[in-house]
Order: sequence, then C-alpha cells, then structure tokens
Amino acid sequence: MKTTYPADRERTLEWALTRAGEAEEALGKEQYALADLEQPASLTCTLKGYQLDGLRWLAALHACGRSGILADEMGLGKTAQAIAMLALLRSRGVSGPFLVIAPLSTLSGWLEQLRSFCPSLHVAMYTGSATERAAVRRGPLSASSVLLASYEPVLADAPALVASCRFGYAVLDEAHRLKSRASAVYRLKAEHLHLPPKREVTIRVPMTSLQRHWYRAVLEKNRRALGGGANARSLVNVLAALRKCCNHPYLFEGVEPEPFVEGEHLVHAAAKLRMLDRLLVRLWTRGARVLLFSQSTMMLDVLQDYLHLRRWAYERLDGSARAEERWAAVAAFSGPVSGGAGGGSRAGGGGPGRETEPFVFLLSTRAGGLGLNLVAANTVIFYDHDWNPQADAQATDRVHRLGQTRPVLVVRLVCAGTVEEVILRRAHAKLLVSRGLLAEHAADLDVPVPSAAGSGAGAGRSAGVGVSAAGTPSQAAAAEAIRFGLASLSDGDIADAGAGAGVADSIYIFDGVDFAAKQAATPGLHVCLLVVLHRDKRVAYGTPPSLDTVALDTALRRLATAARRCAATVHSPRLSANGSSWYAVERLLRKNMRGVPTSIYYFKR
Repeated sequence: MKTTYPADRERTLEWALTRAGEAEEALGKEQYALADLEQPASLTCTLKGYQLDGLRWLAALHACGRSGILADEMGLGKTAQAIAMLALLRSRGVSGPFLVIAPLSTLSGWLEQLRSFCPSLHVAMYTGSATERAAVRRGPLSASSVLLASYEPVLADAPALVASCRFGYAVLDEAHRLKSRASAVYRLKAEHLHLPPKREVTIRVPMTSLQRHWYRAVLEKNRRALGGGANARSLVNVLAALRKCCNHPYLFEGVEPEPFVEGEHLVHAAAKLRMLDRLLVRLWTRGARVLLFSQSTMMLDVLQDYLHLRRWAYERLDGSARAEERWAAVAAFSGPVSGGAGGGSRAGGGGPGRETEPFVFLLSTRAGGLGLNLVAANTVIFYDHDWNPQADAQATDRVHRLGQTRPVLVVRLVCAGTVEEVILRRAHAKLLVSRGLLAEHAADLDVPVPSAAGSGAGAGRSAGVGVSAAGTPSQAAAAEAIRFGLASLSDGDIADAGAGAGVADSIYIFDGVDFAAKQAATPGLHVCLLVVLHRDKRVAYGTPPSLDTVALDTALRRLATAARRCAATVHSPRLSANGSSWYAVERLLRKNMRGVPTSIYYFKR
C-alpha cells in the first residue's frame, strides 16, 4: 500500500484499518461509476460475465491509483482479463509501453494470446542475451507496445530498464513471487464455469523384489548392500533415497545392467512403471493425450527411455529447457491431432507405434505446473508427488481449465506401504487445512467451496484404486474410476493393487518394522580419530609441526575398510595448530573415507 505517512512507527493497526477503509470506499465509488463498462472494441475475444466484472474491478483500481491482485482460481482466464485491461487503457489514451512479466514457460502463451486477443498491441519480447536485451531497450517502444519478459532478466536489468522505459501499466503473472500488499479479488471455477467432469484416481502398487531390496538397504543403512560410493552417500538424505527406490531402482548407481541395453528389464524393475505401461496402452486406444509429471529430472530421463522403448511420441519440458525449447514443446503438443484412435498409426507386430503427434508430455512438476495451457491433454498422471498439494493442483489445472471440452482423468501412482503414502497423507492434510480456511472466507461471501478431492464445476470425488483419498479402502470409488477411464484393466489389477501392504505412519516404517527404533536400540560403532602431529624440539620455536602423510594415508585406508565393515562413523576434532598441516589431513580424510559418515569438529583456540 503506497502512503506518504511521515512516521513508519506510528502505523498502528488502527491506522492501517483506517487507510483500508478509505481505500475500500474510494474503490466502491469507482466500481459504481464503471458498472456499465463494456469490453474495449479492440478486443477480438468475447469476455464472459465474470471476466467483464474483473475488467471493471481492475479499471476501478487504476482510477484510484492502486494496485490489485486478480486471484481467480486457475483456469478462469486471468490472462484474457489482463489483456482486456491493457486494451482498455489504450482506448482511453493511456500511453505505454506496458510491461508484462511472467514465468519463462508461459511467455509463449502470453505472446499467442496478446496477438490473438488484441492485435493492435505491438509485442516486444525481452529475452535472449544481455546484448539482445540492451537492443530491445534502445529500440522504439511505442505507446501501444507491450514489453513481454520473464522475472530473471527484469531483475538483472532493473536499473537499466527503469532508466530507459517509463511504463504506463504493469501485469505480473504468478505474482506470488512478490511480497506486497494490495487489494485482491478471488473467484472460483465452481461459481462461473461449467467444466467437464474431473475424476482423481490413486493406484497403489506393491514394489518389485528389486525395489524392496534397495528400500530395506536404505532403511537399514546397509552400506555393503548399497555398494558404497554415491549410493552410500545417499544415506545422508534417507527421504530422497527412499523416494528413489519407489520411483525406479535404476536411479541408484550400478543397478542397471552394464552395458545398458534397451529392453523390458527397464519396465519390469519398477512397479509404478509396470502400471504406467498398462495405463498408457489403454489410454492410447481411447484417444487420450497425457501429461506425465515427476518431481525428479533423473526420473524423467528414465521415463524418456521407456517412451523411446515403446515408441510413443512425446515432448519434454523441465527446468533445464531454454525458452525457445519450451515454446516449441508446448506448441508441438498443443497442435491438432490427426488420424484414428490415439491420434496416430500403430507399428507392425502388435505393439504401439510412434505417432505423428505427441501422445505424452513429460513435465517436471515445478517447471511445467505453472501457467501453461495444455487443454489438448485430458489425462494427468503423477508418477510421484509433491509435499505441497497446491503444486500438484497447479499441475492438474494445466488441463482442467477454460477451453477443456473432454472429461479429465487424474491418476496418482503410489508404492503401497512406503514413504509415498506418508507424503500423500500429509499433503492431503495440508489441503484440508487450506480448504477449511477458504471455507471460512467463502461463508462470509456466501459462495460454494469445492471439496478437497476436486475443484471447480464438474469436479468429481477422488477415487481410490486400492486406497481412497482418505487412506481407506473404497471399492465403489475404484469401480467408478474403472468405468471412467481404466475399464480396460482387469479386476485383479485394480482390486489387488495395494494388497499386502499396510498404511505406514512414518517414513522409517516398512513391512511393520520401525527401522528408526531398531537402529536406536542397536547403535552403530563410533570411532574418534585423533591426528597428533610431531614437533621437533631441535628446530627453532614456531616452526610448524611435521606430518607423515604416507603413514596417515595407510592408517586411514585401514580404518575406512573396518568402518565400512561394521557400519561405523568417524569423528575427529581439528587439533592442528597449523592450517596447512590440517588441510593435508582433511584431504586424506576425503580421499579415504568415501562412504563412511565422517564428522570434523572445529574448536576456537
């Protein structure tokens, strides 16, 4: 909130409430004056009623000289409302250029909609190298220009950008990156849109024997079974290592066969990939198109190998992709589908063939879950899951949004009785809390609130295949899910998907054993290492003590072998009075203690 109040320390709650009341009163007057405002003539699209209300609200804020947050639920067309505001400002003689800042992956969508909805606005892309961006700043930016940029270059060039351009209006997409106070309006899809139904299905699958071997090895901190090296170092982060086990054992070093040869072993090694293999075949025959999300780019590499093995056409988008690559991937996937069921032909031999258009879009949840419009797909599959339920919800709404014409299926693949169920349960609890807070706000406004299982008009309940969203068996929900999109899987595949595994209460509980308590009861061996340096009294005082590096190297090598054998940890205080000598000790520790948890304690002299 902008203010000229002289003393910050006097901005009490009473002062803030007074200023807020004044702002609300001024905004109300402007909204009343703009109640009959129609969309600008230069806008080629037709705004829906609620979007026109949003435009009037933005115009009222501008008339009051205030900023605002258009916090509509995902999929309600906030981009169209923002473009309409820019068109309105130009029709009223407000001079640009205007600034639009958005995440890099969404710039292509902004560019397409600006050109489509308001061709009279001239778009300049603020991307590329520092030299290219400097050329844009020097170039002619007219009163009708829109400078379209992502956050990173704007932050890097902020002083030069402000000095070269005086912007008439700014639009900040995904503005949760900012920390500011402003007026806000929030509308729900359930209030304004009638979207096709959305069903959410959770499929629980028991891990393969290879996965179970590695999962237990991590919980037992069995370095011999893990094979040392990077695998042993993964015990520093047990949670990440367990999630690797659930995704695919080939994420650990040395597990996949060497030399690597493409084959069915890739599918058979991981339970979720087996299920995904069956799902994709059936979804292809139904003419579906799929967004496949994973948290891990390493797992995306494995999924890419799988898609290549099955000859499915695909696109990929993760955080490493350049802007041009992102736009090309989105454009390729969003293009029209030709051909018969599944959008393409099948190769000979009875197996699924490579399509002319992408069937699957591989996305990292964080890079591909924000701002993109991917209504060409009608199925979302989460290979793994985020602790933050809103991240997965954002990803789902890339498909279930304005423009979607087909029913949407959301599938979550979960390894039963593992850390993945803990993650899902905690994420579900967070979602219930957020829905509860939203319900309190909605009660004051007398508007409906979607359930935690689905959001928006037409959203159905979350079904559990093997387990429901609440974590309890739900055969009725499973049957509904089968009818909706998984009818081709056999009853045995569905009903037994989570058989033989209980619900874990902790990431350290597996097969009914609490490995944390087990390790606490049988602590490992702790070795204290003292490195004593020899001082020769015959030399002048102050001469640094000597270090026999050869003898120390031999001793540490023997110690490391014994420590790995008995799962010991090594602890050493830094006793050297001379820094250069200690660096030699530390170098030898790093060389010999690979795979052995080692702690060095520094004491002030």
